[in-house]
Amino acid sequence: MNIELKACPFCGGQAEIKTSINTKNFPTYQKAYVECKDCKATTDVFTDKNCNGKHIFKAIEAWNRRCEHDGTGSKRSDQE
Repeated sequence: MNIELKACPFCGGQAEIKTSINTKNFPTYQKAYVECKDCKATTDVFTDKNCNGKHIFKAIEAWNRRCEHDGTGSKRSDQE
């Protein structure tokens, strides 16, 4: 499966998915977020206690979601 991350909305830089597993607490869980390699902007951190991988897709979806200005001073989401 090829999943594309959009360029950073702040600086235009390349983004990457960051993941980790928390083993200090029981039960263990996985974390994922997306970060710009250049300006270090990030999404929220998404967790997954079921280890089904959905947290990664939620992070990608959050990163790729954009608001666009419509020229009237208001914003509209491209996810409408």
